[in-house]
Amino acid sequence: MNFIKDGLTLPYQKVDTNLGIEHVYTIPKDFKYMSEVFNTLPDNSFLCKSVAGVGGTSLAINNSEDYVIAVGSVELIVNKAEQHDNLIPVYSGVSSCDIANAIESKKLLGQPIKIIVTYDSLPKVVEVLGVYVSNTKLLVDELQVLLKASDTFKPVVVTKLFKLVESFKSVCFMTATPTPRKYFPPEVAKLDYIRLDWEGSSVMHIKKAKMQGDVTSKVVAIALRHLDTEGTPLFFYNSLRGIVPCVKQLIKARGLTYKDIKIICADNERNRTYLKDQLGKDWIPERPLYKEVDEDGNVTLNPRNKPIQFCTKYAFEGLDFCVEDAHTYIISDVKNRSRHHTRIDISTDIQQIAGRCRNQNPLIKREAVFLWNDEFSGVSLSEADYEEYVKNELAIAKDMEQRYTLDKLKSMKIDFDSSPYFLEVDGTAQTNDYAVYGLCISYAALNADYVNVMVDGERTVLEDKLELFSQTDNYTIPEIKLEDASRMNKKLNFKELATEYYELNEQFKITKDLETLDRLTNLLSLDGEFKSYVEVLGIEQIKATHFHKTKTRDKFNKAVGVDEKTRLQTKALKHLKLKINSFYSFAELKEMIKSSYAKVGTNASAKATDIQSVYLVKSTSRNSVRGYLIVDKGV
Repeated sequence: MNFIKDGLTLPYQKVDTNLGIEHVYTIPKDFKYMSEVFNTLPDNSFLCKSVAGVGGTSLAINNSEDYVIAVGSVELIVNKAEQHDNLIPVYSGVSSCDIANAIESKKLLGQPIKIIVTYDSLPKVVEVLGVYVSNTKLLVDELQVLLKASDTFKPVVVTKLFKLVESFKSVCFMTATPTPRKYFPPEVAKLDYIRLDWEGSSVMHIKKAKMQGDVTSKVVAIALRHLDTEGTPLFFYNSLRGIVPCVKQLIKARGLTYKDIKIICADNERNRTYLKDQLGKDWIPERPLYKEVDEDGNVTLNPRNKPIQFCTKYAFEGLDFCVEDAHTYIISDVKNRSRHHTRIDISTDIQQIAGRCRNQNPLIKREAVFLWNDEFSGVSLSEADYEEYVKNELAIAKDMEQRYTLDKLKSMKIDFDSSPYFLEVDGTAQTNDYAVYGLCISYAALNADYVNVMVDGERTVLEDKLELFSQTDNYTIPEIKLEDASRMNKKLNFKELATEYYELNEQFKITKDLETLDRLTNLLSLDGEFKSYVEVLGIEQIKATHFHKTKTRDKFNKAVGVDEKTRLQTKALKHLKLKINSFYSFAELKEMIKSSYAKVGTNASAKATDIQSVYLVKSTSRNSVRGYLIVDKGV
């Protein structure tokens, strides 16, 4: 093939699959970048390079041919333009005149034209190139982004892009991740399917854990552990509203600031305002890399790394990181109905994310920890049934397009901004034929990844799919240290606190070191009730209860002379669970207390004033009815 470097012969297989022919080239283990093997990208092809970070985009940027590179985001353009001075970046706001001048400068210098452009600005580039477009090659990078975009992200843009493909000398649709071939649009399906098999590539290593309970505490625990040990954690978590609570807890736990935590997300007004309102004026959206120029004009790329880094979807695909000793964590919080957008597509997203650090060997260092928390509730049909459903919906849309005008359709409450089936083009209504591909690709991922079906009584579909392309191990989420939990205002676990105190005390008996003594003193300061138990009973008597809180409290009450009647009253009053900042009348409280006394088996006389033993209250009235406002829980 003419795209292979002169003098090289690559092992080749022509594989006949159910979905068509695959041209498979094996790259010897001596090579780790495409530029070492290829002169250019293959013409009129779909290229699955199989591994992220092997320099497919860089090959188009650095070779001697004229190339237009179409990508899915402005952020990716900025990231690449900072690394490559020869690129002409084009996105919304860049004028046709600016593009034309940049092209002319390249021609005068005898340099190849290299334009990197967002999908939606491609028509502007084609117009400026004019007849010269037929001498220019097109790379559509990260095909899976484009295909997924066809159902939700500017479908008009996707439609126009596929129409413009024919204008170029040749086109290469490229991805590092397998994409369901049966959902390729015709413009891609007709092209040669080329796949690279890297001999030197190690199997991706995925550590996995299904999260139970609060996601924030799990993320914080991992971040704190890295602060205490080594390595820079990179949390890929597609929810700024999920990231911010993590940051707030880290601030409480260790007094961290914007100098310690980097939040990589889209730099727009909405995100800037949200970070400022939630965290303060110093917190701003950041990038993985920054171009810096010194006094002598020398250009360097500075990652401005920080000990803890969070990344939204902004950084999942295409953006390059340079982080030494990076530890990648991928968070999928699909149990939270407001965060279904954090769902990770097992077949594409994980491989993309694991390949973000470009200072590491892309064929070897491919590791990640994947954390998810339950099944996705948005899938009820089989993949085949859903495909049939989408096709029926599109057929209905086509019928409506033929029968009604644009105004009539809008009067029928069809939202052309959000509907995956309808487009508004030049004042007319059109159906989006590409909706099938995007909707079905997304649904297939949901169905395959997050509909948890038991296999052999234990494993889920999600875990089975992980093992299709990776070596998997279980990951144990660390616990938050008691001292950190206390500073974060989390309720301390009595058994954990007592056990840790006992073990430290045993250690101190042997070492007599001041550091252990300080830790013992600090543990006592975390919980006043526990401190009282230790001072009265001693840790050995607490151990004799197997660190059981209720049994320890009973021992303590007997030791200090609290009678059984008083103990039962206190227990009954705590069971009331009155709401803070709520008003209760005296009559209402008396009845509630009387009922609670009966449940615990005490015949004590019920009085509204009894609640003052367990709650801080304020005597007041509402609508001329006297009672208590519950201010807070008592000590």
